Amino acid sequence: MLADAKSGVFLGLKGRPVSGMGGAGPVYRVKETQEWILKKTEGGYTISQVVVTGMEAYWFEDGDTIQTTYGPKHTWVFQPVPDISMT
Repeated sequence: MLADAKSGVFLGLKGRPVSGMGGAGPVYRVKETQEWILKKTEGGYTISQVVVTGMEAYWFEDGDTIQTTYGPKHTWVFQPVPDISMT
């Protein structure tokens, strides 16, 4: 969870992912915290969120959008970001 220490506002999703209904939308500033789970797998990481029903909703990429599913896990691979610091 990313938080702005001065305002106490967090970055998160408005609404909850719904199976078959696509993603919950873009990232917004929200007042309540959200719990996101990153788990290491053989091929990378899974990104999920436990929803109200207690089920884990997994993120997956569908073209240019991020969708959610309660079905199979999808693996993400993080690439290092080049150092762009000014020296």
